[in-house]
Amino acid sequence: MTDRIRILYPVDSTKVSVEMTEEELHYEIYKEDNVAKGIIHPKFIRYYNEDSNNPEPRTDTQQMIYDYRSCKLCSRFDQTLKICDELKKYIPIVIQFKGVTCPLNKWE
Repeated sequence: MTDRIRILYPVDSTKVSVEMTEEELHYEIYKEDNVAKGIIHPKFIRYYNEDSNNPEPRTDTQQMIYDYRSCKLCSRFDQTLKICDELKKYIPIVIQFKGVTCPLNKWE
């Protein structure tokens, strides 16, 4: 049995709306392309704005792209599931927040 994956979502889900906006739906359809381009998921921006307990989204898209590419080249990165074996988290989501660092010091 594999470990459960913890994805960063609002601490208090009663504070935020769970319904997707048009912008969020469009992002979901082209998720892999948007992640590769370093575009922050609009849902996370909305969650951050609505619930102050969430980590702040990153704004440096070039660094986000670099970090994601570094992960994809790492031997600890599962190419199919896009999960880091060290962090045990879904990297396309994790890299969109400030304060998350690579445990192998490949990016900060």
